[in-house]
Amino acid sequence: MKPKHIREKPFIRAFAILLACLACLCVGGAILSDTSTLTFEPESLVSFDRDGELLSFFVNERDNFKVSLQSQDLPAQLQQFVLLYEDKRFFTHAGVDPLALARTIWGNLAHAKRHGASTITMQVAKLGSQQKRTWWNKFTQSLQALRLEWQKDKPQILRLYLDNTPYGSNIVGVKSAALLYFKKPLHRLSPAQNALLAIMPNTPNLIFTNPAKLLAKRDSLLKRALDSHLITDMEYRLALLEPLPTLYRSNSIAPHASLWLARHNPGTKVFHTTLHKPTQELLESKLREFATIIQDKGVHNLAALVLDSRDGAIVGYAGSQDFYDLSSLGAIDGVQAARNVGSTLKPFLYALALDSGLIIPQTNLADSNQFYGNFNPHNASRRFYGSKSALFCLRNSLNAPFVALLQDYGVEEFFYFLRANAPFSERDFAQYGLSLILGTKELSLFQLAKLYLGLRHGGDFSATPHALARATSPADSSTMTSSALESSMISPPKSTQAPSNLTQDYINNSTQTNFGISKEAAYLTLQSLLNLPLNARSSRFAHKIAWKSGTSFGNRDSWAIGISDRYVVAVWGGNFSAKASVNLTGREIAGVAMFDIFELLHGDSVSEFGSWAQVGKWSNKPKMREVRIDKNGYRVQDSSGGDSSKQDSSSTTPSSKIAYMPYYAKPLRTAAQAPRPSSIIAYPTPGIRFSRATLASTHDENTQEDGVIALLQQKTLAYFFLNGEFIGANDLGRMRLSPKNGTNSLYVITQNGQSSSVEFEVLAQ
Repeated sequence: MKPKHIREKPFIRAFAILLACLACLCVGGAILSDTSTLTFEPESLVSFDRDGELLSFFVNERDNFKVSLQSQDLPAQLQQFVLLYEDKRFFTHAGVDPLALARTIWGNLAHAKRHGASTITMQVAKLGSQQKRTWWNKFTQSLQALRLEWQKDKPQILRLYLDNTPYGSNIVGVKSAALLYFKKPLHRLSPAQNALLAIMPNTPNLIFTNPAKLLAKRDSLLKRALDSHLITDMEYRLALLEPLPTLYRSNSIAPHASLWLARHNPGTKVFHTTLHKPTQELLESKLREFATIIQDKGVHNLAALVLDSRDGAIVGYAGSQDFYDLSSLGAIDGVQAARNVGSTLKPFLYALALDSGLIIPQTNLADSNQFYGNFNPHNASRRFYGSKSALFCLRNSLNAPFVALLQDYGVEEFFYFLRANAPFSERDFAQYGLSLILGTKELSLFQLAKLYLGLRHGGDFSATPHALARATSPADSSTMTSSALESSMISPPKSTQAPSNLTQDYINNSTQTNFGISKEAAYLTLQSLLNLPLNARSSRFAHKIAWKSGTSFGNRDSWAIGISDRYVVAVWGGNFSAKASVNLTGREIAGVAMFDIFELLHGDSVSEFGSWAQVGKWSNKPKMREVRIDKNGYRVQDSSGGDSSKQDSSSTTPSSKIAYMPYYAKPLRTAAQAPRPSSIIAYPTPGIRFSRATLASTHDENTQEDGVIALLQQKTLAYFFLNGEFIGANDLGRMRLSPKNGTNSLYVITQNGQSSSVEFEVLAQ
């Protein structure tokens, strides 16, 4: 047996070394240490749905996954397990634990057995310095640990540790580990899961290399927790039965939406959204499935947006049929891409014309061959239907009547209505002209959804589709709204002046923007878009969904936007490569997909149109006023020239009937006030000039002469005279002309006695 003084020498030597180290640490920590050089793992872009479920998770600049705790409260049990395993005296030491340090020195000198003495604070300094493991770096980290203890409180240091410690593979931070291993937020973890997260930073890749050893370490910590009365015996026994998790790599959900939010909120990495994960998953699945069906039609891309019609919250956002479909350019965000929108703007001109007194649903509009300079609008069917009601023209999406209606309403006024309510920076309306109503102004699916949301809100376009919800942590306690997303867009001022005379010619905008629509006009417009089924499946609830389709010029874009009591669903179909397809129509592509999405969202629980007032901003019964109209849907005046709608029924003509119009709209115009074609000749237009080379395009092989095709406004028996000579008659509404060089005069008279003449010129060169 060794003498006592010999056995005590190692302890005395260790104690002396400890005192020397402590002295150096105190002086060095106060003078030399610098924590400003500590840099921690950057955050990843991550998004959560409205219930806190994980949606998207992207790697950061270092190709790691990390979502920060920010100021989130740590679950008490997780803290207890971490401290029990890593640093029992964390709340009592000053960054360096003298007892742990003494034990380490004693073990290393006396028994040649290596022990760790790192505290959680020292590990934070190590994580922030990214240095190799050497004695000098260990000493530097100890100095930085002391300084950290002076600069931050204990909960902050613990959060820094759990935020930046590794959890295997490229997973950094306890919150990331909980989401990727367990698919849960921290507050929903079990004791076994908390224990696993407490021990994994010590050997982060053990879950892949030796899971049996990791399981034994977890169970050992659970036993210590039981002995420390941190869990009950029942919790302990149940925890032992839990297997280790398996890390499955899965694609992000709603990646387009997450990247869109990130672009509009630079510097923000964590987004708590209004998206609904089950709805989003259904939406993405439906688009992937439908994309495979329409590939043989030459259509490869789809995009869809689903809004809560009550407040405009985005509940589903799919920028393409598959973000990860690289061959079809799936990473492009089709919700935000601006494209030709086809006929989708017609409902808004219809509503504005109702408010302006230009039409009511029964007003007949001319669907005939018309020329506006070189602009000659045709219907998709390549035929004209004559005189049809405005309601028929809207439901059948006729082009010529709406071009004429836009000319009547005003291109500039309609352009600025769109600019105010689907904000864009462009100001030059003249470059679009009358083709504006056919969709030549490119808009995005997002902008169209905003317009239809305004229609759903009774003509109030102040609400904007938004995907940001109130943050759940104090650090993000401010509400991030759509105004932050569209700060560069124009929000029109609101009118607050109440009307003084309900009979004057104006639109009541007291609750809407200056570029708004009355709720009565919105009501009539949506009612006009009901009951337009596509197939047997959609006919079950088509009478409860107001919707409009659109096809861009050249069949490059297919659109469908529908409104129900609960949702606004907007769908685009086409090719991101801009490739056209004859099969690409609004009804057959986007329309079918839209009804399928409504069926997924609603099932059979769609409310009737009459009950929508309980959700939107309409009164329970839109306020309408009576008007007496003739057979063509124009206001009938009494014999004194007054408005017959203000007289009793005995003072009106027998042929008139009662109709209804928005209460605050301008008075409906009379037939005499309505514009009529000044000529029955649609083409050539007065004063138009042709070159002889142009006429060669209509060369007649029988006569070997060049010519011009004269067109009438409608098909009727007519007699044609060119330069005073009779050249023929037919009921086709067209005649071939062989004009001379110089000025030519065309005269046409119909069997009803209507006649028109027009002069045009043919240039020799």
